[in-house]
Amino acid sequence: MHINDIPSLPNFQAVLARFERKFVKGAPDECWNWLSAIGTNGQAVVKIRYQMFLAYRVSYVLYIGPIPDDEHGSYHGTCVCHKCDNRACVNPNHFFLGSVDDNHQDAVRKDRTNYGIKNPRAQLNDDLVREIRASPLPSEALAEYYPTSGRNIRAIRNYDTWRRVK
Repeated sequence: MHINDIPSLPNFQAVLARFERKFVKGAPDECWNWLSAIGTNGQAVVKIRYQMFLAYRVSYVLYIGPIPDDEHGSYHGTCVCHKCDNRACVNPNHFFLGSVDDNHQDAVRKDRTNYGIKNPRAQLNDDLVREIRASPLPSEALAEYYPTSGRNIRAIRNYDTWRRVK
């Protein structure tokens, strides 16, 4: 079943009533937090007709309308983005549509990405990156001193990685 088909289900009123029992509806500017199932990635999920859907996407379809297809003819490429950045929020007033790239840029603007030291696997920090870029030593020599490879040193120096550090 396609998510946009939910409003045309024969038992739509029952589906809507069941959906609305799973969150607390507040004021239009407040988050309406999902109180039911949460998926492994921390996002609210709901089962409709034996199929799992992201609850905020269902909310968009129920209260705003169909999720339009992207340029490739797939609604999966159209993101329902959160203004509030609350994964449990299903308030349609907090949504806007965008592409995958729009969603990523929104995350970058809001500092919600795991770049640099926010990445749990990072072995360097901003200060070490500045030291690497300022050093006159060859990359292979720096790789013996810093906890990374010569290849990564070159990527840092070429601004292929750690671009935001100047």
